[in-house]
Amino acid sequence: MTGGENIMKGVKGGAVSREYVIQQNPEVILISDMGLVGSEEAKQWAAFKQLGAVRNDRIIIVNADESCCPTPYFFTKTLAYLIETLY
Repeated sequence: MTGGENIMKGVKGGAVSREYVIQQNPEVILISDMGLVGSEEAKQWAAFKQLGAVRNDRIIIVNADESCCPTPYFFTKTLAYLIETLY
């Protein structure tokens, strides 16, 4: 809905390696905050300077309580945040 394409499209299963993400070279990396873990995850991704998402400062942390809550209110709130942040 934001106009992007998920690099996980077509992947069977819920987890992939960092190597897979690096190979796909995403333009944006979305991280669910999960408390302090989200900031640490963003720092780890920032080390991969060859990634388009890192070069263009497009590592985005979203609120896990909202983005992972499947209600119409939180879905639209998170979608609006992503659109505002991406564009």
